[in-house]
Amino acid sequence: MKALFLRIPVYIVALLSGIYVAETIVPQLDGRKDIPPGGDGAVARNALYSSSRHGAKDYYPKEYDEAEYRLELARKAVNSELGQNWFVRDFSYSSGKLAEAEDMVAALMNKTSRRETSDMLESGARILQLENMLKESGALLEHTSTSVLARQRYARATIMYKNAKDSFARKKYGSALKHANESMASARKAMETSRNMLSRFSDPSLLSKWVSWKNMAVASSRGGGAAIVVIKEKHRLDFYRNGSLARSFVAELGANSINQKMYAGDRATPEGYYKITHKKGHGQSRYNCALLINYPNGEDKVRFNTLKSRHELGRGSKIGGLIEIHGEGGKGFDWTDGCVALTDREMEWLFRATPVGAVVAIVGTDGSDGPITSTLKSLGKK
Repeated sequence: MKALFLRIPVYIVALLSGIYVAETIVPQLDGRKDIPPGGDGAVARNALYSSSRHGAKDYYPKEYDEAEYRLELARKAVNSELGQNWFVRDFSYSSGKLAEAEDMVAALMNKTSRRETSDMLESGARILQLENMLKESGALLEHTSTSVLARQRYARATIMYKNAKDSFARKKYGSALKHANESMASARKAMETSRNMLSRFSDPSLLSKWVSWKNMAVASSRGGGAAIVVIKEKHRLDFYRNGSLARSFVAELGANSINQKMYAGDRATPEGYYKITHKKGHGQSRYNCALLINYPNGEDKVRFNTLKSRHELGRGSKIGGLIEIHGEGGKGFDWTDGCVALTDREMEWLFRATPVGAVVAIVGTDGSDGPITSTLKSLGKK
């Protein structure tokens, strides 16, 4: 029994030694008491902020917030252990949390890098494509500038294109791609608006009618007569005498020159087969001298009444009249309310050469290539 009592202290010392080894020596050897590498989270935090500069926060906002949250929890866990006495510290839990957060940051960086590279390539290609689209849209807009909608869409496309280029230069590729897509959408709409307005110039039935009017007018001048053909697309007035072209003049038209005249006040020059009904000399016209045509003719009246019956015109719309070929042209743009304007000197020549009753054919195009038809054909080949 005495021997047993003598052994008890030995057992107690051994037990305490075991506990000391288990709690102190072993953790020192297995690293549980060591502060984990990057325990302050600085490296991971810098990596996270770097990914933000490359668009991670915009590309993957939820994943970014989650990584930031997990990193903060890990840092707090590390700091909590650092606040303990050294002999009871155990960084096992905080090390695991820090490793999880670092893995999330690394995965986010990889995803962001792939996405950024993809956006860089795609936005660069879109910007190059946009340069051509805006050029084509601008070519169409030259003939449809009276359309507020076409101008607005083209303006927006141009602004977004500039924003895309600016973002690309600043390496904000996600933003560059977004702006480029918006620009392309607006450019397509602008082109669609312009094409719809100009489509009548490639309409076979209209072209056949216009060519017929021109041929009839030229034929009417044979045998010593005179005739006038106005080609709206080319802004040209041709004077025929005895079946042959005698002179050509630059003509300025109504402000909405590409459209057929539908009603009074639309500022479109009518298209049709007309005759000179009256000659207004000096003092009889606001514009030097003038040749009055018989607008509206029968076809104009039928079209106007049809539109009215379909409620496509306002209740108070009127068909209008007083369409003339007159002077005071030479301004370099379409400005009349629907008339055809020449310079005063050219108008005086035409006034003397044209008798009352002479045929006047006003056509959209004459079948040969002009500015509008050439543009439509060029774009149609692409």
